[in-house]
Amino acid sequence: MSKKQRIMGHAVLLASFLLLAGWIASPLEAQSLDIRFGRYTDRKEFFVGAGLLSAITNRFYFNPNVEYITVSKGTQMTFNLDFHLDFYTVSPVFFWLGAGLAVLYNNPQGPVKGKTDFGANLLFGLGIRTHSSLVPYVQGKVILADNDEFAFGVGLRF
Repeated sequence: MSKKQRIMGHAVLLASFLLLAGWIASPLEAQSLDIRFGRYTDRKEFFVGAGLLSAITNRFYFNPNVEYITVSKGTQMTFNLDFHLDFYTVSPVFFWLGAGLAVLYNNPQGPVKGKTDFGANLLFGLGIRTHSSLVPYVQGKVILADNDEFAFGVGLRF
């Protein structure tokens, strides 16, 4: 098995663990999946990700998620254990503020060794309730780690 296959196997295992943690956190009817994409502004790289949103209370949520950063040479991913508090308005628009833990994985191609870094996320977002179970949203995230990052994304919960 190649090193890249082993690394991707570890990434899949960790992502599965994050999703399992979310499923345990709340009943199935209080959960939704989300997909997201966006850009890390400091790296000028795009990302695609997925997560599980689990209600802890009617306004407080646990959102484990994984993001794959599209670098040309190597593999970069973040694994996040985020929590956020929703603030509802009289309109369909609502917003949230949150924080969480991050694991930043970077494995460049070539002889340079890979690196795993730990950090904290600070996030804020804006969602729109619709007449269906689909919830489009935008989210900004500051990652505080050895190399701080800002990511802006759009997503869809379902």
